[in-house]
Amino acid sequence: MKRLKHIVLILVLSFICLGGLTSFYVPAESIQIRVFSHLKINEAHLSVYLGTYKVYADGVLVSPCNPGMDFKLSVKNDSVEVYKNGELLGVYQYVKFTSDSGCELKLKLSNPDRKPRVYQDDLGFGTSEGFLKIINDVVLDNYIAGVTEAEAGSRSAMEFYKVQAILARTFALAHVTKHSLEGYSLCDQVHCQAYYGKPKDQTIFKALEDTKGKVVVDENLNLITAAFHSNSGGQTANSEDVWGSKTTYLRSIPDSFSIQMPNARWQRKMLAEDWLSYLKIKHNFPVDDKEARELALNFKQENR
Repeated sequence: MKRLKHIVLILVLSFICLGGLTSFYVPAESIQIRVFSHLKINEAHLSVYLGTYKVYADGVLVSPCNPGMDFKLSVKNDSVEVYKNGELLGVYQYVKFTSDSGCELKLKLSNPDRKPRVYQDDLGFGTSEGFLKIINDVVLDNYIAGVTEAEAGSRSAMEFYKVQAILARTFALAHVTKHSLEGYSLCDQVHCQAYYGKPKDQTIFKALEDTKGKVVVDENLNLITAAFHSNSGGQTANSEDVWGSKTTYLRSIPDSFSIQMPNARWQRKMLAEDWLSYLKIKHNFPVDDKEARELALNFKQENR
């Protein structure tokens, strides 16, 4: 990426203090997102939602894909069987629906059954471990728009959308090779970032335009680890306590905002022996000492 300029700003969020905002030149190339990545998909239906498409199978143009056409895609051995308007089109290793910019597809899983979603740009279908593997080849900011709604919710404030878009863009660019060995960039679950296709709230696209190319960097102008959460429970964590590596900006701070929000309290239960084993392995805690063991199993913690 070509850096255009550095804006000397300090962006203070509810959970981290950051080095600064930088505008990057972000090309319009696409990013590959595996969708419905948590499901074992046997069958899906596809139709044009906006624009026109072409269907390529194993690299060869096999059909147009116009409004009114229905495509059924299902697993057949280690290949993808494709029906067009109820008639067999063929069986292929990989099928891709491609378009010019601004086009959209409606994807409906039928096995397992899921509500339809609208995806911008291109969709590709292959197989993995006996199930369909679906990849959305999507322009970066179209992906960021979908992430912004999935992570921030609909009908949120414009400034909230802007912050979420900047963080989502930063995370995506910093982790763009996270699933490269599996043939795509990122998945659509919280392992990467939640993404459910095109957002329903169209104001999100205004937030994307207003923050176009902006990412967050540290004091050395490296993309930060743009971690964000649903609820901290009132106190964030130091990066080294979660991931093992220390950063200057992911520091534990009080988070009074989270306390007033849903999911501020949660509970986890584990076997006493598992807890003691964790303390011994991770912290070299003397679990064989009677008093230390008693302390580890009976304590009151006012603050995290």
